[in-house]
Amino acid sequence: MEVMVYNRFYVAETLALFLDGSGISEPILKLGKVNVEAAAQIVLLREVEARLVRWKDHAVAAIRNAACAVTNAENSV
Repeated sequence: MEVMVYNRFYVAETLALFLDGSGISEPILKLGKVNVEAAAQIVLLREVEARLVRWKDHAVAAIRNAACAVTNAENSV
């Protein structure tokens, strides 16, 4: 859960539309099918990224182990 704190300056400058009817305000939250689909895609892409990072880490470890095995084999000959 992300917590956001708005100070009085933000409220006075940005949310004046809601307080006294003056000023303009950007939407704080946008709902809709497109946004829900985009949010789901972001979650999926983050999961894929995390999986690829784990695979990379395993591949790097496997390469190091193979290099050590080759060095050990060469030294024993």
